[in-house]
Amino acid sequence: MSEEKMNLARYMAHCGIASRRKCSTLIEQGLVLVNGQPCEQISMKIDVQKDKVEYAGKTLSLDSYEYYLLHKPSGYVCSSEDQYAEKLAVDLIKTKARLFSVGRLDRESEGLIFFTNDGDWANRISHPRYEVRKTYLLTIKGQLGQANLDKMKSGIRDEDELLKVDSAKIVRQTKTQCVVEVILSEGKNRELRRICRALKLPLKRLLRIRIGDIELGKLETGIYRKLSKQERDSFLK
Repeated sequence: MSEEKMNLARYMAHCGIASRRKCSTLIEQGLVLVNGQPCEQISMKIDVQKDKVEYAGKTLSLDSYEYYLLHKPSGYVCSSEDQYAEKLAVDLIKTKARLFSVGRLDRESEGLIFFTNDGDWANRISHPRYEVRKTYLLTIKGQLGQANLDKMKSGIRDEDELLKVDSAKIVRQTKTQCVVEVILSEGKNRELRRICRALKLPLKRLLRIRIGDIELGKLETGIYRKLSKQERDSFLK
């Protein structure tokens, strides 16, 4: 980074701690030290050459950015902060950089997820105001009628939240199961599982296949690859 003065939350995001919004929360909680003193001012600017910033017992430093696409297997946890998780998705990526996931997939869900140490880039994908579309395949036991597809799109109430998808269509159906493609642009916590639960649809598998214009393709489960500059820049338009 060429600039010497930088907003503290932005600096932490550039160091790969988390998104800038999450870093602001850590600062407000008094968990960040600047030159040995707790700092709770998210507007604070630091001298990246002179000031010492610490978080979780470690001194932060600017790293070069890395960007990965992972086909997350079922049973892996995306958050590296879950101290009780037996299997972390980030451990599947061989790098010395401190990475975090962009958005989330719950433990049993599978498919496309990004890992990076670039907090600003992550924010462009995960913040609701950018409305980045994410595409999923839901495998549901039994057959699915048009009425339930319409309810997914019009929305249902669950735990005082309105849950709805941007689009939903059946891509494959047999006598025993149905595969539905759904698109979300603002995902709430476990939204698709909650929708299926509310509609009493037995969800067998949840697979994310696309974020924005980037597709999972034929990448095998548990395998990752680096994102190209063109792929990374597609979220900055």
